Amino acid sequence: MKRRHTFKIFGAAMALAAMLASPVIAQDWTPKRPINLIVPSSAGGGVDTYGRAVGSALQEKLGVPVVIVNKPGAGGLVGSAEVASARPDGYTMLIAASGAVLLGSMFKDAPIDIFDSFETVAQIGDLVFCIAVPADSPIMTATDLVEAAMADPGGLRWAHGSRGSATHVPVQSLLNLNGISATDVPFQGGAKIRAAIIGEQVDFGVMGIQQSFGFENELRVIGVFSDARYPLRPDTPTFDEQGIETGNIGSPVTLYYPKGTPSDAVKTISAAMSEITAMPEFSEALASSGLTPKYRAGDAADAALLLIKEKAQPVIDELKQAAN
Repeated sequence: MKRRHTFKIFGAAMALAAMLASPVIAQDWTPKRPINLIVPSSAGGGVDTYGRAVGSALQEKLGVPVVIVNKPGAGGLVGSAEVASARPDGYTMLIAASGAVLLGSMFKDAPIDIFDSFETVAQIGDLVFCIAVPADSPIMTATDLVEAAMADPGGLRWAHGSRGSATHVPVQSLLNLNGISATDVPFQGGAKIRAAIIGEQVDFGVMGIQQSFGFENELRVIGVFSDARYPLRPDTPTFDEQGIETGNIGSPVTLYYPKGTPSDAVKTISAAMSEITAMPEFSEALASSGLTPKYRAGDAADAALLLIKEKAQPVIDELKQAAN
C-alpha cells in the first residue's frame, strides 16, 4: 500500500511539472543553483505530498532544481531545527505542518520557536483533522460521541499520534470544552491510528481526513475540526455544525526560510506560491492524495498560527501539568 501510494504521489508530481511548464514569473530574486526543500517527516505522508507538489511547481517557475530532503523526527522538530540553523541564503527552505511544530515546541523543550526562528514565506495548504469510528460503531454523530463519553466517563478509548501532538490536542480540546473524558492511546503514525480504528482496538481516533479516503467501508468519519466542510468530503459535517465545541485546532502547511534570509527571496517564493496554489493543475495533483491548497501570505499565515496557539495553550498547560 505504501509503495503504491508513493508511486501515485510521484506520478502526480510529474504530471504537475509538465502542466506547469511556463515562463518564469517576474521576480526580484533569481536562484542560480538548486534549492533544498526540507520535509521534516517521512516520505508518503501529507506534508511530504505537499512538498513534492510544491517542489515540482517551483522548479518549473524558478528554472532551477528543487530537491526534496526528508528529515523526520520528533514530530517535525528535527528537520525544522536543521533549517533554522542553515545559511540564510535562499537555498534552504522548510515545508512543515506548522501547527504540529508549534504544538510540539509548546509541549516540550525545543531548540526552535516557529515564530522567531524563521522567515514565514506562505501557507500553501492545511492538514484538517477528523474523528473516525469503526464502521459498525453505534456512534453515528459527534453528539452520539459526547453522549457515550458522558455515560461512561473515561471508558471510551481513543487513538492519536502522541501526547501533545497535532492529533492529540484537537480531541483533548473537544473533551475539555464539553466536560467529558476518555482514555487516550498513542499510536505511531496515521496508518496505525487508522488500523486501530478499523480493528476496533479503540472506540474512536483522530487523523488527517485524507487518511480516511479509500476506507469508507471500514470506518466512519463523524466530524472535522474546521470552520467549513472539507472540499473533498463535503458530505461530512464539521463539529461546529453539530453543536459540539472543539476550538478547531488544525495544522497549516507552511513554507519557511531561515531567519535572516533576504526579503527578495522570501517575496519571490511567496509570489510564486500565490500563483501556483491558484492553478487547477496544482489542486488536481493534491486531490489525488485527498489534499487541497490554501494560500496565505506570510503575515496572514503567522496570524492564523497565533490563533491556533491561543486555542491550544490551555490544553497544553493542562497536559504539561499532568505529566509533571
